[in-house]
Amino acid sequence: MFDRLPINPLNETNQCFAPSERFQGCRVVKVGGSILFPPDIIGQKNESGDHLRQLQTRIEDWSRRNPAALNQVTVWITGTGQLTAPFKNSKSNNRLSTASAHWTSIEFMDRTVEILGSQFPSWRLTTSLTKTSQLNCIADHGSSTNIAFAAYRWMLHAAAKQIWPILPESSDVTSDSIAAWIAIQLSASELKLLKSCSIPNADIQSLSKLGIVDAHLPTLAPILRSQSISFRCERI
Repeated sequence: MFDRLPINPLNETNQCFAPSERFQGCRVVKVGGSILFPPDIIGQKNESGDHLRQLQTRIEDWSRRNPAALNQVTVWITGTGQLTAPFKNSKSNNRLSTASAHWTSIEFMDRTVEILGSQFPSWRLTTSLTKTSQLNCIADHGSSTNIAFAAYRWMLHAAAKQIWPILPESSDVTSDSIAAWIAIQLSASELKLLKSCSIPNADIQSLSKLGIVDAHLPTLAPILRSQSISFRCERI
């Protein structure tokens, strides 16, 4: 549907985080795959340019209504929506194991976050997050810093090291839980999930039962609370 789009890279390393290098006070924002790729856009190449421009306006409007704090980095994550539906249904078609489907979907998240980030020239793409890269971004861009995080390699490294809390290789885990897991690893102050559907005033458990967030997110909710990570799920 899309060609690979250019984005301004950080001077990045392939090292995973260490506890002493975690971001302090960042916020993690996940843009739902159905916002990036609505069902009526998938496969419609001629309409994708207009949609991306509208998406840019929506994200800019949301950011103005929800400004980051001074020197706070916003780490952007993206879902994949219907793009990975064939992988998530792998049990029925036997094309991929559950574990392979899990990691293939995360790899697709790298692709979709590049597409989102390419709409914003000041954003940076990185595959690893450390305190050093945060400070470099702030020095480059002043008090408002946005990072498009392609987390696939970082998460592979964390899985190999069995970094707690371990995410199961399951269809219950989508970009919702992955964003929460990243927020936990970065000691974020906020986690925001942006959705295309209406969101009732409900807790994570209820949102999961309604299918608005994934089935694994309630497992991570106590950790979010224990780390004082503010959670909000909202429609844009």
